[in-house]
Amino acid sequence: MKAAIFVEPGRIVLEDKPIPQVGPRDALLRVTTTTICGTNVHTLKGEYPVARGLTVGHEPMGVIEQFGSTVTGYEVGQPVIAGAITPCGQCYFCLSGNHSQRGGKPMGG
Repeated sequence: MKAAIFVEPGRIVLEDKPIPQVGPRDALLRVTTTTICGTNVHTLKGEYPVARGLTVGHEPMGVIEQFGSTVTGYEVGQPVIAGAITPCGQCYFCLSGNHSQRGGKPMGG
């Protein structure tokens, strides 16, 4: 698969990486579209600290290719948008259905 890799401030390159193995709670997407957000711009400028060699980008849209054994509510071939924040599922906001308000952890890597 092609991935955008942070090399150094001012330099992001496309590289081939192996397709990740799908665990029981994972989904594998064939990315069809992605966006560029402020975090990407700050990363490229060296204003947001990330490790060299990190796969960057966190707002993909695509189609589910495969999912793990415990994933429910989705189908292979279904178009999806992957949010930039993974809900923690434990804080007040997540428990009240407002997953994007607090908690969670950024995607990446």
